[in-house]
Amino acid sequence: NVLPRLTKYLPSLNAKNIEKMKADLIMADWEDTFTPETFIATSLITKAFGIFFMIVGLLIPAKPIKLLAVIWGIAAFFILDFWFKSSIKGKKERLFNDFPDFIRITSGYLSADEPLVNSVRNAIKYVGDDWKPILRQFVVECDTRGTDEALSNLKDSVDLFEVKEFVGLVRLTLEQGGNAKEGFLQQ
Repeated sequence: NVLPRLTKYLPSLNAKNIEKMKADLIMADWEDTFTPETFIATSLITKAFGIFFMIVGLLIPAKPIKLLAVIWGIAAFFILDFWFKSSIKGKKERLFNDFPDFIRITSGYLSADEPLVNSVRNAIKYVGDDWKPILRQFVVECDTRGTDEALSNLKDSVDLFEVKEFVGLVRLTLEQGGNAKEGFLQQ
């Protein structure tokens, strides 16, 4: 395991930060490319290259080459983190923009007295592409682990305040003996 070595050399990293990084990689759809450890290592390497290019650029006497080396150094230093944060922000915006459609479509199925799992299953084909894998996972977890745990995992997998509030409202409604239809209608 790489985590003990990382926390030794970078004490600001702990298991909580690594778990947050893992969730962010999943949110950015980068989990196939990086693990938290490899992302941190790659980020440190690109920063080292950036510093190297800036130092070399400052030592070169020719002004056009100096300027180019400094620009490349600055770009190498910031590019990976900027790209990563931009990917997360873009996906969160798409999830946020498609969230009302998910609620509206699922509410329609719930109004037809469909159970929550079937309503979400039927709504999958009508929601945005970013919501489809999240809702498929939700349906699988409802079938295997139960609605309460599936709602909890939905809340954790989509790091948006509105989704967390919505899931909290639906869970509260279900805990008080109501049905999912009432929770969706309150939203």
